[in-house]
Amino acid sequence: MNFKFKNKKIIIFAVVIVLILIIGGGFFWWKNRKGEEKILPPVSDYEIIEISERKIVENKKEKFTVKVPDDWIVKDYVTSVGLFSPETEFDENGGFLDSVRERGACGIGIEILETEKTTIEYFENLIRALQKGSELEQDGYSVVSVDNKTAVRRIYKKDGETKSIEVELPIGDKVYYFESGLIVNQQCVQEFDKILEQISINI
Repeated sequence: MNFKFKNKKIIIFAVVIVLILIIGGGFFWWKNRKGEEKILPPVSDYEIIEISERKIVENKKEKFTVKVPDDWIVKDYVTSVGLFSPETEFDENGGFLDSVRERGACGIGIEILETEKTTIEYFENLIRALQKGSELEQDGYSVVSVDNKTAVRRIYKKDGETKSIEVELPIGDKVYYFESGLIVNQQCVQEFDKILEQISINI
């Protein structure tokens, strides 16, 4: 009886050790992966300028400008900027009402993120792999041009339709980040691409 009890204790102890190794190893992998994509707080200093009834969003420090489509709404969130189509409505706190997406509302969020050398290298390696042809293309990754600069694009799809787009452009110690949010109307995909064509980064 004592022998069986000891065996059970040994088995339980071994299981606990294995679980500790699995959890510890998983944490180590996650920590290293996050280190590859370490992002520091986003920059601010955005200005909304109106010239001849045309809006322009500018960040002089980062030498970034984007021409806003006619009648689109601009929201300055201090460390990011949101551009929204005319159908968009907001709640009393300035938040985006999800219900307007049913009416075809589109948007694009813009952030300029300070980062570290390892993150820039991560994107540079990713771009090289995609240019050569990579299995990552099956996951929606591709390379695109933003103001004649090479960026990484990822498209998230469901049932064959695009549901979200992200574009990340590494320059120096910054990553210029553009995202569509949830896409319900496929017209928003074209609007997203049109706005990318209106971006200028004079670096």
